[in-house]
Amino acid sequence: MVPAAKPVNEAQRLKALRDLDVLDTPPEQAFDDLVGLAAQICQAPLAMVSLVDAERQWFKAVCGLSARETSRDVAFCAHAILEPERTLVVQDTLEDPRFADNPLVEGAPHLRFYAGVPLVDPKGLALGTLCVGDTRSRQLSPEQLSGLEALARQVSAQLLLRSRNTELHAKHARLAESEQRLRATLETANEGVVGLDSSGRIRSANPAAERLFGVREEELVGRLLTEVTEGELRLERPCVACELLVLRGEERIPAELALGTHDVGGERCYTAFLRDVSERKEVERLKDQFVSTISHELRTPLTSIRGALRMLDSGVMGTLGEEAHDLVRLAASNTERLVRLINDVLDFEKIQAGRMVLTLEPVSAQSLCEEACADLSGLAQDHRIKLEVAGAADLRGAECLADRDRLLQVLVNLIGNAIKFSPPESAVYLSWRLSGSRLRFEVRDEGPGIEEAARARLFRRFEQLDGGSTRRRSGSGLGLAISKAIVAEHGGEIGVESEPGRGSTFWFELPTRKRLQLSPPPAARGTPVLLVEDSPDLAQQLQLVLEQAGYEPWVALSLAAAKQALSGDELPALILLDLNLPDGSGLELLEWMRAGAAREVPVVVLTGSTADSVSDPLLLDWLYKPATERRLLRAVRRAVRGEQDERPWVLVVEDDDDSRAVTCKLLLHLGARCVEARDGAEAIRLAQDRDFDLIVLDVGLPSVDGFEVVRALRGRDGTPPALLIYSGRDLDAGEREGLRLGLTRYLAKSGGNRDALGKAVVELLDGLIDVPKE
Repeated sequence: MVPAAKPVNEAQRLKALRDLDVLDTPPEQAFDDLVGLAAQICQAPLAMVSLVDAERQWFKAVCGLSARETSRDVAFCAHAILEPERTLVVQDTLEDPRFADNPLVEGAPHLRFYAGVPLVDPKGLALGTLCVGDTRSRQLSPEQLSGLEALARQVSAQLLLRSRNTELHAKHARLAESEQRLRATLETANEGVVGLDSSGRIRSANPAAERLFGVREEELVGRLLTEVTEGELRLERPCVACELLVLRGEERIPAELALGTHDVGGERCYTAFLRDVSERKEVERLKDQFVSTISHELRTPLTSIRGALRMLDSGVMGTLGEEAHDLVRLAASNTERLVRLINDVLDFEKIQAGRMVLTLEPVSAQSLCEEACADLSGLAQDHRIKLEVAGAADLRGAECLADRDRLLQVLVNLIGNAIKFSPPESAVYLSWRLSGSRLRFEVRDEGPGIEEAARARLFRRFEQLDGGSTRRRSGSGLGLAISKAIVAEHGGEIGVESEPGRGSTFWFELPTRKRLQLSPPPAARGTPVLLVEDSPDLAQQLQLVLEQAGYEPWVALSLAAAKQALSGDELPALILLDLNLPDGSGLELLEWMRAGAAREVPVVVLTGSTADSVSDPLLLDWLYKPATERRLLRAVRRAVRGEQDERPWVLVVEDDDDSRAVTCKLLLHLGARCVEARDGAEAIRLAQDRDFDLIVLDVGLPSVDGFEVVRALRGRDGTPPALLIYSGRDLDAGEREGLRLGLTRYLAKSGGNRDALGKAVVELLDGLIDVPKE
């Protein structure tokens, strides 16, 4: 007997067989019928569906045998599966050396004839056979052989169908279980869950929604959600935590809404999640009332105490002894500490409630730092700390658009912390500098430093480095959290750099008053610009400015490097050219360009030379150093676009024709180019087609209002344009936040405010237009 070899794809074949999940399953009528039909067609006493496992052959269906399996070593079918494309026929097993001494030949069932057709799956893997056998040697007629092969194909199909049915039943079971879990979740959820069709009609409502609306589900189904709620609800607008009122009979229940979307059978449907927030609103009301009361009840007596202590300290009430004088100063110091604590708490509550309104104005970095140090000079002397202020020499006049008092509050907090955590006879350093397009303030101390784990939680509320009952330094733990909120409200960032034993540097960055990051037009993204500049430091700074504006800067530090850059297959869209280069004049590059492929590339001169500008068709602009980054980027943008007009673009969005006409007339008088939009949808379309320097936006617009316009503008890449909210609507803090877009000003419409509008426009278009002369 010669045992059959293993197929080359044995591992894949066995996996496919086990994936069918058919081995050792009970008999099934479908397979029994096919086996009986095979025995009948071939007039054979033996027939079976044999599946060849790793160590055995197992019979799914059998005719003429009582056994359900045999060893694979004696299996004829193990030989048959070696050639999946052909039927194995053994007319006389005694004449075939592979089978002559096989136990199944020498003993029961005394096989003398065998014919097996491989059962092949869709991947071509032979999993077993449909076979017939006889106790006498014989042949099959062509018709019998053809019929046996046809039945084998049916067995293969039945195996595949059985597997798919098994999988389908399992999926149905899992789906039913999942549906049961989902239903249980919906029925026990505390939030109302309402299913809506594409028009916003209610299709379903869970028990929590029934309780919220005060009616049964069947009374809600078919009604529009807007019929049973009050508030701004638009299905086409994403909503995560919108507030509205649920109508429960005559009651109005404050609720929070989150709206999800999904497709069902090609139809856009929605799921509304509603939460009753009436208790939370009441708690917030009571908290606000408590804070207001405490503010008054504490501040009023503290003001009297502070005034009385100052009078005692000044000697108005008579001369005090040394000990009495010390006690008065101690009381005054602790009174001021208590005032700061109350102010911190109230400030934080105001920030949390979104009621902090900034009064933006140009603020000098130098004067701000000097004022902060002056305010803390006494504290520094008490702690024997030296305060040092140093700003970059070329940034003495640097400004940012900020709320001066709030920014001073941040600096005082950072410097005060540095003083408190510094050892005596050390120094605290305050400085400011440009960081890219932002103004960076830094407060550095020589204190003990901060562990990494502590740095991660520093800006959380009530966090203190020496928190607990044994802490040695006073404070509410709110100072840094408030500072972070104030900086964020200005569109900036705050952070800390520190190592244990090496001091700490607290920093924050704000946009400079001159908006350095202009939003590039879509066509400019990735546009190559060759920067020819001999100063590596200035080249690096200009490179960063160009990258932030969406361009791809190439840097050449010499005339030779510039020529090499212009000799390649790809040319830049523009050349920024310095005239004073280490190996020649920039004007030589213009002469060299005229004779080559670069003769069509426009050039903008950026030079510190006081020489008169040169007339050359390649030159589109001539800038003198130090050029503001706004001026530089406008020149680059104009050159890339091929524009000759330098006037800024302003989009006026206003539905009232008269008001729009007046505003545009003022803008034209100021020297701007004006584009008009009568509604929000038109404004969004225009803003996508053009890069505006300023948008003057009314809030109350038909169809698409000002809030939606701002949301659409926030989705654009790059730095957004300046925004002037010019509206007759009285905006609260939350609405102002919803309308914030980068550099934003708010101006109320009122009679005779032409001067205020003009001043706001000039300020927001900082440097791009001049104040008109009367």
